[in-house]
Amino acid sequence: MMGGRRVEAEEWVVLKDGSEVFVRPVRPEDKDLLTELVAGLSEESRHRRFMLTITYLPERKLAQLTELDHHDSEALLALDTEEGRKCLGVSRYTGLMGTDVRVAEVAAVVADAWQGRGLARVLVERLIERARAEGVERLVALVRKRNRQALRLFEKQLGFGRRGIESGLVELEMEL
Repeated sequence: MMGGRRVEAEEWVVLKDGSEVFVRPVRPEDKDLLTELVAGLSEESRHRRFMLTITYLPERKLAQLTELDHHDSEALLALDTEEGRKCLGVSRYTGLMGTDVRVAEVAAVVADAWQGRGLARVLVERLIERARAEGVERLVALVRKRNRQALRLFEKQLGFGRRGIESGLVELEMEL
């Protein structure tokens, strides 16, 4: 935490298509929002994000995704308040175990209907800002080689560099 206090990063953001979303840190009470987001994803989107076929998030995983210290682990979500409290996407970083805590893995997922509008970019950009504020020095992303959308986001739009390819996964990194 910066200066011993949690930095709240809540803001309204206008996407490239003119849509407006509310972005804020994930809270423990957001379990239902994340459950609905994952349940509403297509099988392909779930597979791209979680790299396996899932239909729901187990309670243990929900706790891991929502009960954060907002320092070594952080997550941001985007809400569509026109449709009520509906989660449209989430980005997160998690400090890698067995490494210097200044290295974190980053990932994002966006509801199918909101893909292609720039929401993933907004969420990951805000997450990069949070990671810098918390002293993270390097972010790493693991992306399936066939996931062209994610590769374009991380490499071309956000400036991550390729570190290697192994078992069909591309490892990307960004020095902060």
